[in-house]
Amino acid sequence: MRPAITIVALLLFASLPIIDAESETIHLWSEEPPGNVLLWDDSGNLTNLDPELPIDIHLPSGNWTLVRLVDGIPQDNPLTFNQDTNASNFLSEVLEEPLSIAGDAHLDLLGTIEQAAELNATWSSTIVIPNTLGHPDLPDSHLGIEHQIASMFSGDVSLFDDGLPIIPKLDAVRMTKST
Repeated sequence: MRPAITIVALLLFASLPIIDAESETIHLWSEEPPGNVLLWDDSGNLTNLDPELPIDIHLPSGNWTLVRLVDGIPQDNPLTFNQDTNASNFLSEVLEEPLSIAGDAHLDLLGTIEQAAELNATWSSTIVIPNTLGHPDLPDSHLGIEHQIASMFSGDVSLFDDGLPIIPKLDAVRMTKST
């Protein structure tokens, strides 16, 4: 009789659901809305945060990165964390010189401007883009161009350069005005 009771007890317990211990989470919070930020895990997977509500989120355990955006540009002072974190101080820091896109362009017209006449001109331009921005046509652009070159091109900048579309240089452009 005892073996029968043991078998019945085992069958009863076997049908009960097994509940795992709750997996650990990391609590990220802020007292004020964060504004525009990016939040990603070790794999580069983005987690959306509402820029107009204070942060109050539980994340899976692991390493996380929170980056502020200024005019859409990720700043170079990330908050990395792997435990419960109050991001309020990080989010309220004043950035003295936020990263930005800068550049200039110059067009010199050579000679006089006459109706329906050819124009000769010289054109030059420069642009400086922070390395915290990535190429939009490559994966993980939010991780920055240096990460993209390291992961997609084994750190070889020349392979990256060779993969970009080449913009032809124009020596002469005909400009005419319809009359």
